[in-house]
Amino acid sequence: MPPHVNVSTATKASINRSEMDAQLEAALRNSQIRIESTNRTSSAFLYGSRETMFDTACEFLDPDLRPVPPQPNCPQSMKIYEDHRQMAADYLHVKTELAELRQYKTQLTDKIKQNQELENLATPTQEEVVQFTQLKSEKEALLAFREKLTEQLTLIEAAQSKKSGSAHSSSGSTDGWVVVNSKPPERNT
Repeated sequence: MPPHVNVSTATKASINRSEMDAQLEAALRNSQIRIESTNRTSSAFLYGSRETMFDTACEFLDPDLRPVPPQPNCPQSMKIYEDHRQMAADYLHVKTELAELRQYKTQLTDKIKQNQELENLATPTQEEVVQFTQLKSEKEALLAFREKLTEQLTLIEAAQSKKSGSAHSSSGSTDGWVVVNSKPPERNT
């Protein structure tokens, strides 16, 4: 049975068939009304302002889910039609919300992937850790070597300053040359 034919028991209970049949017979007797088949796909039945989701929700439904146009002179038919339109609007609202939530989920998933990629880039590999420790130890060794060289330089400078007493400069020269004895000073023993 098509979905638009399924009617809830509460709606069935509220419909008075004998009243509907009586109204239909009265209309046929007056013969002012001619009953024809209706075109459900056309916009022959425009109810509401068509400005809200409630008014246009039925157009977004599959053709077999769209409400059957009501019989305008029957209040029960109009009520069923309005209930169906309300359900269509609710359905469309839920579908729209679901699509928005799926889009939001996709955005969150993309952010999570980006964060994981950043974490993977920030987390060093074993090879990088080994290289870092090697470079750190080389740095410490070079700093120690530099310290030793500065100590040696200070010792050499101190030794040269002591020897400066034995060294003499040529008095006539202004070039800044210093003459140093190549022989070690003699010791008095």
